[in-house]
Amino acid sequence: MASSAETLDAYYANDTFLAPRIWEEASRWFPNEPHMVEFITGHSLSCAGRLPLICHRGTVAPDGLAAMRDAGLAVADTRLVYDTRAQYRDHVLSLTGKALKAVTVYWTPPEVAPPRTTWIDPAVQRYLNNKGNLAELVPEQAVPRRKLTASGAEVTAALHSMPLPTVLKVATDLPNGGGQDVMICRRPRHRARANRRFGNGDTLIFEEVLNIAENHCVQYAILPDATVAYVGASSQLCLPNGVHAGNLIDPDLAPSRQVIALGREIALRGAALGFRGIAGFDIVVTDDGRPMAIDLNFRLVSSTAQVLLHPRLSRERGLIVSRLAFCTFDGSLGELLRTCRLHIHAGWLVPLAMFDPVYGHAGPGPARGRFLIFGESQEAAAAREAVLEASGIQIAGRRQTVVGRTGALVKRLVVRLSRGWTP
Repeated sequence: MASSAETLDAYYANDTFLAPRIWEEASRWFPNEPHMVEFITGHSLSCAGRLPLICHRGTVAPDGLAAMRDAGLAVADTRLVYDTRAQYRDHVLSLTGKALKAVTVYWTPPEVAPPRTTWIDPAVQRYLNNKGNLAELVPEQAVPRRKLTASGAEVTAALHSMPLPTVLKVATDLPNGGGQDVMICRRPRHRARANRRFGNGDTLIFEEVLNIAENHCVQYAILPDATVAYVGASSQLCLPNGVHAGNLIDPDLAPSRQVIALGREIALRGAALGFRGIAGFDIVVTDDGRPMAIDLNFRLVSSTAQVLLHPRLSRERGLIVSRLAFCTFDGSLGELLRTCRLHIHAGWLVPLAMFDPVYGHAGPGPARGRFLIFGESQEAAAAREAVLEASGIQIAGRRQTVVGRTGALVKRLVVRLSRGWTP
């Protein structure tokens, strides 16, 4: 059974705070568009609870926070707002000076958060999140066939001779995620593309391509006493090139006991090495029914807020499916929220996080939002995606499909919108 707590303070020690910023100089294998770097710091606003959260000014625009509250969300109790990297550093040093420990979701320069001030040893954090170490953390039968190749000429030669198709991954201690460090090579022309992208000094992983029937992100909390609690799971939406484009929670796509048990074993191995906090593991099920671990994220992941909040929000609305959507809008945040106001009031649209570049003094750019789109079914959620898209909101992976339990692709159909909901 999954844990019922919906805020992060239930899983982290009382003497911790969230320091989630990624640093540009270490973001080669992570989406590093400037506004996205800052927006990431607000992704836990809806689920931080009593944990202090350092977040960029663009994530706390009054209109955005009001919309979140209107949808029935509780915004983080303690928000330490910054405009510049120096201000972020000052917040970290102020809190660590009060004997609080920093939950650094990604690599943080030691001059900002020295190892003695972080909740998790940075060396442990780097080891656990390096894709090259996956086989040491996962039971052997659940590891895809893979080979690590050293850098330089050896990589170039291996790319030239590798069988097709092959999944390429980077083994790195740097922050990685969102599919930026992964490439699926299907055709001969992909060899040269891979060499340009990867043949420059990093250790490369050559991994078999699996025939995937299910694709889950299963999440666990390794509690301060090292016990492990299952938090929940979502199905992952990915573009054909492997880039993450959102998540779906649907009871019909819930992971099996075998998948949950595999994730728990991985979490226990991480706990034995010293990790504490929430972790999310990408576990797929092949066409012949084998659970296989393809990526380990010992950190808060993109769908953590969705997994924590879905049970209550779903129950209140009587809508069982939620789609986590990454959205941009070529206009102001105010215009975006005016476009969404009726949908938020109707109950099927929930803003988990918003970003206003103007309020945040972050320079020109689109307003951004991370929304949950609720529906009675996948088809209903897809219909509402179409409504948002028709109003000028761009949704990452809008036209993608989800792999269902039977292996059949679940088509998204337009259906009638349901009745409204009032928080």
